[in-house]
Amino acid sequence: LLKGPDNLVSLTAMLFMFREYQYAVCGDIKEMFHQTRIRQEDRNSQRFLWFGPENNLETFEMAVMTFGATCSPSSAQFVKNKNADEFCDEFPEAASAIKLKHYVDDYLDCRETEAELLTVAEQVKYIHKRGGAEICNWCSNSTLVVERLGESSKISKNISSDKYELSEKILGMWWNTENDTFTFSLKYNRIKADLMNGNVAPTKREVLRILMSIYDPLGLLTN
Repeated sequence: LLKGPDNLVSLTAMLFMFREYQYAVCGDIKEMFHQTRIRQEDRNSQRFLWFGPENNLETFEMAVMTFGATCSPSSAQFVKNKNADEFCDEFPEAASAIKLKHYVDDYLDCRETEAELLTVAEQVKYIHKRGGAEICNWCSNSTLVVERLGESSKISKNISSDKYELSEKILGMWWNTENDTFTFSLKYNRIKADLMNGNVAPTKREVLRILMSIYDPLGLLTN
């Protein structure tokens, strides 16, 4: 299968736009690939074999996009944008947000006021629903926006570390919705204790390994 064109918005641009205004919201499309159906005439390209209950070999075809297929990301983005185009006259801002403020299945947006943000978020949710997709795991630094987006919406995700209890992972970075800041979770479990304590001088390779283990696409830690 061909990979298809790269329809993704720049990751760095997404993160910059995400905090352009005071109020922000994020959510992700539930099982995005599995919400993208394949035309009947193209399903032969996704055949697979399966042993039946009597140990007989059976042939099946996947009716939706699958993880691991090289064309899945491009096809899913095309369908998402095509669905948004259907509503560009009715909901122009929401349609634009779907095309320009989604990174794969993650939706990140911000507005000057809570009312503006809520309106766009609800329209984005509606457009995706009309296309057979569902946005879940809503998170925002606005209590009003979270409450209006449904029962499954929440201010933050609870994770194992207390330090990041009020943080939401945004495209690989941690966003603390309570104080509206980006934070970093650094783990050095695989690095020797003598090296971390400064008892042993690191090699160039070890220094590079440590630096490359920190995910910082905006370069916030370099200042």
